[in-house]
Amino acid sequence: MDKIKQLFANNYSWAQRMKEENSTYFKELA
Repeated sequence: MDKIKQLFANNYSWAQRMKEENSTYFKELA
């Protein structure tokens, strides 16, 4: 179960980083 929590934590921090580096990244994906 902790591995899943870690995965979500890593994914969240990655998403935050991507938004900071490239604010249109998620808009381009959509």
